[in-house]
Amino acid sequence: MSGNRVPAHTVKPAARIIDETVAQFSDITSGWARPAPAAISERPEP
Repeated sequence: MSGNRVPAHTVKPAARIIDETVAQFSDITSGWARPAPAAISERPEP
């Protein structure tokens, strides 16, 4: 994989979306405080 093929401005948003998704998933599995539908609704769609 070549780092030059993928521009940084494309990688950053993708990494941020992944980070947010992982954070929400971790929060849900942590104690199931938030309902699953709410977490999915808050998640930005690609």
